[in-house]
Amino acid sequence: MTPSCKFHYSQFNQETIKPRLNRNACLRATRHAQEAAKNDRYGCARLPRKLPTQFRVDELEQKEGRDSKYVVRYKVGANVAQTIVLVPTDDNNYIIVTTWLNDINDNHSSLKNSNYSPIEQLV
Repeated sequence: MTPSCKFHYSQFNQETIKPRLNRNACLRATRHAQEAAKNDRYGCARLPRKLPTQFRVDELEQKEGRDSKYVVRYKVGANVAQTIVLVPTDDNNYIIVTTWLNDINDNHSSLKNSNYSPIEQLV
């Protein structure tokens, strides 16, 4: 059994790690995501029904070698980015688990590399 792995986008340039997102999938939001969108400190976030045209996968989790969660970030305004956390469904679509807005220039200086799997963990 392959262990559960969590990867940061800075690791995606490796040949072994490539997020496989279905760009044509439908997105459905959980009640939690709807509440998070309404109550964000930067204002009300819109929950997309489709993936934006341009986005970056910031984080990828895999279980047993299959993508199990994506953290996707995209620009929504001149100075604002939105992040959505997606979980794949059996019908090749995604559920938005939560969302938040943040400053477009946020460079995540508090990021802890120890939270991510080393490349060597892959078989």
